[in-house]
Amino acid sequence: MTVSFIGAPASADQPCGSDYAAEAVESGTAVVVIVLEQRHGGGGEVCAMIGASRTAVVNLAAPLGDRAVLEIHGEAVPVTRAGAR
Repeated sequence: MTVSFIGAPASADQPCGSDYAAEAVESGTAVVVIVLEQRHGGGGEVCAMIGASRTAVVNLAAPLGDRAVLEIHGEAVPVTRAGAR
């Protein structure tokens, strides 16, 4: 499953950048997606509050099916299925 979110515009090898990964906690009725952030290690940076569209891929143990997708605070997340019309 690919999750989309707003994050740092650059990768972690650049000042003010971040790299992202995702993990899932699954049950029979829901999948909770946790986005993990690895920030640039330079420290002491003054960064603009600019966000960019980012994605991360998470592998599920079973197909999503009819399970709800939740973010870490328990809020439902809109789901767009690939190939859906």
